[in-house]
Amino acid sequence: MKIYYCLSVIVFLFFSCSETKQGELLEIPVDTNPNRSLPLSEIAEKITAVALELTGESLINPDQIERIIFSEDYVIIAEFSKILVFDKKGKFIRSIASRGVGPGEYNHIQNLAVDEKSKRLFIISNSPTKIMCYDTDGNFLKERRTDLVSFGDINYINGKLLLVSQQTG
Repeated sequence: MKIYYCLSVIVFLFFSCSETKQGELLEIPVDTNPNRSLPLSEIAEKITAVALELTGESLINPDQIERIIFSEDYVIIAEFSKILVFDKKGKFIRSIASRGVGPGEYNHIQNLAVDEKSKRLFIISNSPTKIMCYDTDGNFLKERRTDLVSFGDINYINGKLLLVSQQTG
């Protein structure tokens, strides 16, 4: 009986092992050699320059830029203290949100993501830490405060809002 049991376990283990295991993380090799050059042709098919209209409301401080997003319809620039929306030809359309600590207001913009399908912007603000949602017309939709200390990144991919956070404690 012991031999039959041991033989059954060995056969089970043999057939349950395979080359690809479900649940394993995909490994993506990344070349971190800082001396290697990367030709732009390897990552882009074409380059388009967009001259942005600069008005009194749309001046950009390059030292404060947190993120630039090129969506289907807009060029969106998130600075430390403002979000500017331009059309694809570079014409200034509007700024979004305002500084403060109330609903729909931010103290410091940390990052931004766009859901192009539903035309929504997701803004991470610190002090207090919260995620705010606006439509691309600049209308405040909702917000959620969080106890997490800070977010490292935010993206909207395949219908899901993805957040990278750091939590103390």
